[in-house]
Amino acid sequence: MAHKLSQSQMDGLRLLLLGGMVFILFGIALENSASTPQVDFRMMYFPARCFLDHHDPYNASNVSSVYLSEGDRYSLNSNGPQPIITQYVYPPTAFLVTLPVALLPWAMAKTVWLFLTFLSLILAAVFIWHLSENQAPILAGLLAGWLLANSESLAITGTIAGIAMSLAIASIWCITRERFIPAGILFLAVSLMVKPQDTALIWLYLFLAGGVYRKRALQALAAATALSLPIVLSLWAVAPHWLAELRANLAFFFAIHGINTPGLASAGAHGIAKIVSLQAILAVIHDDPRFYNPASYLLCAPLLIIWAWKVLHLDRSIRNAMYSLAAAAPLSLLPTYHRLYDTKLLLLVIPACAMQWSKSRKLGGMVLACTAVIFILTSDIVNAALYTFSRQTNEIAPALTIAVQIFLVPFFLFVTGIVYLSLMLRNGESSCNAAVHKGS
Repeated sequence: MAHKLSQSQMDGLRLLLLGGMVFILFGIALENSASTPQVDFRMMYFPARCFLDHHDPYNASNVSSVYLSEGDRYSLNSNGPQPIITQYVYPPTAFLVTLPVALLPWAMAKTVWLFLTFLSLILAAVFIWHLSENQAPILAGLLAGWLLANSESLAITGTIAGIAMSLAIASIWCITRERFIPAGILFLAVSLMVKPQDTALIWLYLFLAGGVYRKRALQALAAATALSLPIVLSLWAVAPHWLAELRANLAFFFAIHGINTPGLASAGAHGIAKIVSLQAILAVIHDDPRFYNPASYLLCAPLLIIWAWKVLHLDRSIRNAMYSLAAAAPLSLLPTYHRLYDTKLLLLVIPACAMQWSKSRKLGGMVLACTAVIFILTSDIVNAALYTFSRQTNEIAPALTIAVQIFLVPFFLFVTGIVYLSLMLRNGESSCNAAVHKGS
């Protein structure tokens, strides 16, 4: 990345960095003004503190005790954030990231976590821009900058998703560019340990692509296993019933009308950090997980099968990797539970969009239009405005409220997945010899 940049490349990079500045400034301001800032990070920090004290981090009573003694005194009652904070739902492998931060006192830890969130996503955007700089640097900088400028939810909630997705994106740059390979393997391993539901298709692409990519995928899996083993064994020593407790905690959040259920009566599905998977639409038709979960899987399965089949028949070139991952990004968000902040994974569509734009203005313009729509709909600022609008129209036009607040994002994610899957099928370079191309 040390070569001299052209004027258009400089302009694109400036747009990206401008978005990064907005992300930092707005993120800090909104995080400081939030009624319960960094709720998701609290959910990770205090169980990690509990684990450091050799107590069961999946036991809500243990976590509550730590929170009362070390937290900043948010109300621990049924109306406050207590169930979110004290009922830990992440896999034990996530402690790899949270335990080092949990060594710090709360005030310092939340500042460090906020810094890591900003730094990781901005660097991921730079890596994505670098993969696009020879095709359409200004367009790539504009899209990446827009996404960064509308990622304040990551700062407000403190969710680990931002760091996990950023590490996975960084790993793709390392592996496809064949630079800093050990770091790329480690980044992918950590992302799989922390948020496998966000990054599994990235790993699957590398595995299915074969050759050196498969080697890197297996190395990342081996690294994740090696890093996970001591954590899981240590957890079993202090919490022999952690698996049953994890299931119980998940059941609480996914209970009927619970925080993580997609139905209209859900306690937390349709706010600013709304659920964006297909279940949100399907639950309006019939609010029963026995319907909306299988229906979501059935709708997405054909697309994912076609995607996997095509990956198996593509050369291992950077070009094919970008088209494949562009299709994987929206498709990975649709079948299972994901929230709006998970859509920052859409950074992965930018290189393919830039390639298509530089190749054909007509088709590229259609792809750009689709990409622009989903980037706008998943942006935090626009979504906050839509949420305010839907609350005002709910009583007089409930159908419009449902369309705006629930249907738009999952529907256009589905459309975006089909568009980029079509591009992958159209532009993928196949070869019986599966030769490795190293173009940009």
